[in-house]
Order: sequence, then structure tokens, then C-alpha cells
Amino acid sequence: MKKIVAVTSFDWDGFLEETSKNLENLIDDDHLVIKVVDGQVIFFEDGWKSADLVEELAAAETRLFVPFAVDNLDTAVVLADGTTKLYVDPTLVSPEDEDDYEQAIEQARELFIEEKSETVGFLFSLDGEDLVITAGWFRDASDDGPATIDALVNNEELDFYGYAMERYIDQFELT
Repeated sequence: MKKIVAVTSFDWDGFLEETSKNLENLIDDDHLVIKVVDGQVIFFEDGWKSADLVEELAAAETRLFVPFAVDNLDTAVVLADGTTKLYVDPTLVSPEDEDDYEQAIEQARELFIEEKSETVGFLFSLDGEDLVITAGWFRDASDDGPATIDALVNNEELDFYGYAMERYIDQFELT
């Protein structure tokens, strides 16, 4: 997924408000927008609401990440568009058969990029007067290392919700 839109043609307020509302129980509102500078993940000290996001993007080697798909650590991925993608169709694998159901969930979670992935979302960068919006994924800090945000360039990795991401971001482009 890659979208280029003029900075002045993107509804930041509407996008962030809608995303915050739809992910409110899964993402701490202060961490809805995460800054990546030279590959290092940085959370806004005073929260993203007090920052001029376009000005932040104008800084060298800076990108911003906003979540779209969040694993609710149960049976589904919750999307910022207000929908939910079940890992397992209960008509195919019964939740009453706990072993098969858990195995089906684990197999389905592998489609959520990989085991350590926590959140897939939008990665914003600035190219002159244009916003470049691509897909990215956020991995929180763990025993394996610090938090990271990487671009997703392989469309196969987005099969689970790539179309939904494109449809969602399109609605915030001003005409």
C-alpha cells in the first residue's frame, strides 16, 4: 500500500479522531501517534495532541506511525475503521473444542505478520508538500530488543486487511 496526497488535502483531525474513537479500548490515546526518527521509536513526551504533526514530519529522517489493525489478544483483530476481523470462523471451528480452536487461532495469528507483531498501521512521511502514506508495523520493546516500526512492502503481508486500510485512508483525503 502506498498513497501520496498533498498535505493540505488530508484531514488529519478527522483521521486521528476517528482512529482514536475506534481503537479507544486498545491503544492508549497518548500513544496513538508514534514518531520514528532515524529508525528510533519515540513517544511524544506531552502527547501527540500538542504537536504540529506536519512540522514533526518536516524534520529530517522523521516518520509518524498511526495504528490501523490491533490484535485484541483474544480472537480477533480490531480495525480503525470500526470493524473486527475474526481469527477463526466459529462456524468452521467450534470454540467448544478448545484445543482445535486455540490451534486455529494460533495459525491465524501468523497471518497478522508474525508472532512478535502487535500493531499494523499507517506510516507517514513528507516529500516536499506531499504526504507519503505506506503500511507499517509496530513491535513493542521486548527481550529481543527495543521497539521498532518497519515499513511493510510485501503485499502478501497485508492480505488480511490491506484493502480495508486503503479504503479507510481514502475517506480522509479532502476534495
